Amino acid sequence: MVIDSSPGRLSLKEALAALGVILSLLFVGLEIRQNTLAVKSSTLQTISDSHRTLILESIHDESFSALVTRALNGETTEDFTDNENTRLFGYYIVYVSQLENTYVQLNAGILDKDVFEAYGWNSPVIQTPHFLELIERALDAGASPKFAEFFRQWMAVGGRPVEP
Repeated sequence: MVIDSSPGRLSLKEALAALGVILSLLFVGLEIRQNTLAVKSSTLQTISDSHRTLILESIHDESFSALVTRALNGETTEDFTDNENTRLFGYYIVYVSQLENTYVQLNAGILDKDVFEAYGWNSPVIQTPHFLELIERALDAGASPKFAEFFRQWMAVGGRPVEP
């Protein structure tokens, strides 16, 4: 059935087909939005779980917890044995990797800035003399060059938020 067969006019079939295409595109847009929210939620949960695991493992291991306490009390690499420095250095690499993960997720638009700043950026551990002595090696060992530069800028302004 043709509504009007004059040039420039749509038939009923063509109008319904166009409407179908528009509705399909709206549906796809809605699905993409829902998928984006699901990815954000999953990412936040993964980051939270990873951060929680890192902190809990350091708390539950009494000997390691004692090392962190000593670092928080201002001891430097000279005050620790080689083994103790190695354990803390490994912790710092994992910690910096956790921070880099939040940085990557922020730049991908998955994390909000407030969430980004909440995950470990205010930890007193990364302000200790011991951490500051080892951070360059930790960045070289476990961070991308782009994140390493961001982290250096962040440290240069006293650990205050900087634009990624």
